[in-house]
Amino acid sequence: MSAARSGLAARTSEIQRQRAELIYQVETAYGQVLKTEKYMDIARAGREQIAGHLRDARNLLNQGLLKKEELLQVQVHLSEADLAVVQAENGHAMSLAVLENLVGEKMAPDLTFSPLPPASGETADLQSAVNAAFTNRAELKTISYTQEANRALVAMAQAGRLPALAAFGSVGYGKPGLDMLKKEWMDYWLVGAGLEWKLWNGGKVRSQVQQAKLNGSLLEDRDRQLREAIRLEVTKAFLQFQEALQRRQLSAVLQNQAEESFRVAEHQYQQGHLAHSSYFDSQTALMRARMGMVQAEIDCAVSLSALRRAEGVNEIPYGVQ
Repeated sequence: MSAARSGLAARTSEIQRQRAELIYQVETAYGQVLKTEKYMDIARAGREQIAGHLRDARNLLNQGLLKKEELLQVQVHLSEADLAVVQAENGHAMSLAVLENLVGEKMAPDLTFSPLPPASGETADLQSAVNAAFTNRAELKTISYTQEANRALVAMAQAGRLPALAAFGSVGYGKPGLDMLKKEWMDYWLVGAGLEWKLWNGGKVRSQVQQAKLNGSLLEDRDRQLREAIRLEVTKAFLQFQEALQRRQLSAVLQNQAEESFRVAEHQYQQGHLAHSSYFDSQTALMRARMGMVQAEIDCAVSLSALRRAEGVNEIPYGVQ
């Protein structure tokens, strides 16, 4: 029974491992959907801004305040903005298809996507993250339960070398009882014992014990190798998460700088003190900064998902049992 229970626990842990991997895949695909959705919003907003700029440019051309080649420059930028919108929409559609494939159902057209689970109670240092992984990873639990099952098999195999003792007993009331000659009703009872000892079975027991012990050694090696691999995985995920946090902070600074730079450029352009090319350069820099901020935010969320997966705790934010 001990071997059966341990085997069942090992299979349950393997199911947990597969579930944790699926959660990470869904989180990664979901993050990609969030990113492409925000890219699409940024591209559309940029396109509308350039379209409004083109209307102003045509009015200036009609008034003789703008050269034809300057209007053509605006039209070129609008075409580029149209292309950026198409690319963003295609990217969003593709990321949505990947997510739908993972969850196994179509998403409603008006579905609103919430942010990924925020950082909360995350491990502050690398060693704590490694310790958490050694405690929670389903793969290690699977090996542990398999080792328990194997030890039970070793004990069962070794028990085959020992004599097997069986006892039995019964009580009864009948006619005739044990005295067949009297042929009368009587109470009676029987007790007995049996002893079986296999002195030779062709080395079968010894072979079973050796095989079980060999399996135990292989499991120990597997456990050691897996712990080293998990340590490396956690280290990589932890460092990538720390890097993502720093990039998010820097991206926020860059976005603020780009917004201020564009505000100044737009004011100078409206006053006629800035060329079209400089104005569009400033606008392009702002779009890149905004997309960079989106990328940094999603990278931060996905790298956190990777760290939680490496620690074996990525089911916790969703209350999965």
